[in-house]
Amino acid sequence: MNVRDNRTFFIGVDTEMTKMWGLGAVALLVASISYFAAIKTLDFPEFHSVLWWEGFAALLVSVIAVQAYSNEGLLVSWTIAAAALIGVTANYGGIGITESPPELVELAGLIAVGSLVGGLIFGTLGFAIGWMFRVTLSEATNR
Repeated sequence: MNVRDNRTFFIGVDTEMTKMWGLGAVALLVASISYFAAIKTLDFPEFHSVLWWEGFAALLVSVIAVQAYSNEGLLVSWTIAAAALIGVTANYGGIGITESPPELVELAGLIAVGSLVGGLIFGTLGFAIGWMFRVTLSEATNR
């Protein structure tokens, strides 16, 4: 892999599309924080039963796979996943279930570590799926 290939692998093939996906990550961050804050505030668990853990994870991986298929970009995939996971952890998603909620500094640490680790896991998984489809379909059309 040369320098150009490394840049493409991490940032993506098309710079404009990378910027678009970056704006999408910001929108996803705002939507995630707003959605989970509304669920927490309204205390309405039936509303989000489909989009809670499994549905949220599947939807997130699907969005990342679409990004990886359309533009590649592993770093972009990690950013999208981390942005979405910030909203979950900022609103105590899975935090404080068995004990009292954490204090502000502890919550900030949980948000940082949780979004980073989750971003790496979900981002890499979604990227691998999308990239696999991209390579497989490009090989099929070249035959």
